[in-house]
Order: sequence, then C-alpha cells, then structure tokens
Amino acid sequence: MTVGFYDKKVPKHIGKQKGEMLKMKKSLITMLVALVLVAAVGVGATLAYLSDKTGTVKNTFTIGKVDIDLTEYVDGEESAEGFDYTRVLPGARLSKNPVATVLKGSEDCYLFVKVVNPNTTITIESIAAGWTLLSDGVYYREVSYSATADQSFDVFNYVNVANTIDETATFEDIEITAYAVQKAGFADAAAAWTEASKVVPAPTQG
Repeated sequence: MTVGFYDKKVPKHIGKQKGEMLKMKKSLITMLVALVLVAAVGVGATLAYLSDKTGTVKNTFTIGKVDIDLTEYVDGEESAEGFDYTRVLPGARLSKNPVATVLKGSEDCYLFVKVVNPNTTITIESIAAGWTLLSDGVYYREVSYSATADQSFDVFNYVNVANTIDETATFEDIEITAYAVQKAGFADAAAAWTEASKVVPAPTQG
C-alpha cells in the first residue's frame, strides 16, 4: 500500500494579506498607547495646584543700652575727676557743679546720683530742680529715650563753708556717684535702685 502525503500550500497573496493586517494592528496599538499618554499628560496638567511662595522675613534683635557720664564744673572749668580746693576761707560759697549726663541712644531709664558728704562744716547749698530724694543722699529722676541728643542734668551748683572754721580745720572729700538702670521691668524707682546699687559705681566725682 502506498502512503501519500498531502502538501497544502497557502497561496502567496493570502500570506501577504495576513502580514499587512498584523502590521496595521501593531500600528493601531502604538497609536492608542500614544493617545493614552497624551491624555494622561493633559489630565496631569489640569490637576496642578495653584501655588506661590513669599520671601523669608528676617527678625533682627539688638540689645538696648544705658550709657551715662559724670562731669564736674568749677567756675566754668571742666573736670572728669573732680577738683582740689585750697585756701578755703570761713563762710565761703564755693562753686561745685557736678553734671550727670544720659548719652543719646540710651533707653528709658532711672538716673540716680548718690551724694556722700562726711563734712559737718561744708554743706551742699541745694539739690537742683528735677531730682527726687529716694533715701539718704540718693536722688533720682526719670529720663526718656533720645536718639539724637545727650541729656545733661545739674546735681547742685554750690557748697557753703561754715564761718566757724579756723586754720586747724580739715575736710573730707565730697563724693558724687552716678548710676542708671533701664526703666522697663521695674515697678518703681526704689526697685530700680536696688538693682542699680549692686553695680560697681562709675563714674564718681570727689
């Protein structure tokens, strides 16, 4: 018995059509993917939030200050250390003018002067106007901030010598010390003086 094989060949034009259909299908898929990507990009753009950003605000802090000075004048002559008096006569009225100054740029403050006069035969004529007696020998005033000008205040102007002295008399130095402390944070001048009196006294006049 003879066995025969059947060989069926696909016509060339049919194979060619299948190839073209396959290429078209791939192109269509590629186009759809591209459209999906474009659509995705478009949707993403429409979903972007409106936003903005400001610059950084910097807060700068600087320390305030309270600066003072003390100068003395005698008959118009100035000294930062005080004066020596010679040839003092009984009953004399001597020029002695200590001036306390709060320097410009100082914060609101309490300004104090402490006057120590251990003499019984030399007396201070009078404390200048504007000072308030706080305690024995301690006077104060309130001074406001000034950005442009120093603020100076006479403490007193004259001292008087007793007419009972003679050539054997001796005298002790009269000491004037200026202090200042910020006004903020203190209930009153007494509280401020408690703090101010703790510092090393400077400057001092004799």
